[in-house]
Amino acid sequence: MFDKNILARLFAILVIASLVLAACGPAATPTEAPAQPAATEAPDQPAATEAPAEPMDEWADVDPSGQTVIFWHQHTRAREESLLKIVNDFNANNEWGITVEAEFQGSYGDIFNKMLGVLNTPDAPGIVVAYQNQAATYQLADGLVDMNGMVNSPEWGLSAEEQADFFPGFWKQDVFPTYGNARLAFPPNRSMEVMYYNIEWLAELKAAGAIDFDGPPTTPEQFKAAACAAVENPFSKAAAEGSMGYELSVDASRFAQLPGVSDVRTQGTAVSLRLHDGIDAVIKLAAEHTVLDMRVEHPSLDEVFMGYYEGATVTREQQ
Repeated sequence: MFDKNILARLFAILVIASLVLAACGPAATPTEAPAQPAATEAPDQPAATEAPAEPMDEWADVDPSGQTVIFWHQHTRAREESLLKIVNDFNANNEWGITVEAEFQGSYGDIFNKMLGVLNTPDAPGIVVAYQNQAATYQLADGLVDMNGMVNSPEWGLSAEEQADFFPGFWKQDVFPTYGNARLAFPPNRSMEVMYYNIEWLAELKAAGAIDFDGPPTTPEQFKAAACAAVENPFSKAAAEGSMGYELSVDASRFAQLPGVSDVRTQGTAVSLRLHDGIDAVIKLAAEHTVLDMRVEHPSLDEVFMGYYEGATVTREQQ
């Protein structure tokens, strides 16, 4: 857990990052001083041994006092409540008088599409949530700031001990070799998939002879058997009609986990992927696992299809 001082500095780092692009206008051309007469050179002296120079802190003189920063996020419900509590505490207690305005802007996909329309304009937020691939897309237009100097700044950054408090993999995920190892983001949180099961329902399935094992599935074959059996055998204590063995949210990252699928990439409203066994194999896989409904957002399957085959006509042979 971070203490309040560290949380305040984390927000300050992000706030300073948001100020950089606004300050990146062309520099004024300095007025040249009048030429001076050449000085007479002194006799050569033995070179003194100099101590290694301390790394310069390019952020040491930045003053974020009184700034208001817009923060676009995707959090809802309890997570948004926790986020707003942190933001309100920061706004009330940070010593620089910074005000952060946290604004819910929809899902990651919604935010990405909105960002593409305002990138490098005054309407862009100072801080925005993004997946790594989205951050890399923003940087194609030089829309982000390299934060390496900020997080390592003696004035504003985190100490080596504080940086080590992050999981190393999470800490390194936002450093992009493609952009010269620039740190284009900072890890505020990470998500994880959690699976839970209904032990009473599994017992009912076993008693009905729908499955031949006790307890939760321990193999992919048992999992498939239980999911398919659940569709045909609703839970006795269910509060809703119908029955579903396994409900899967389908997005690009989950598509990438399907057998025969690789190289899933998103860019704007386009999704590309490589099917090693053809689309029929993916459809067959979905059918075998009793998939009743599939929802694809940002973009939809129609948008992907029409984006690729725009102007084409599709006909079906008469049987």
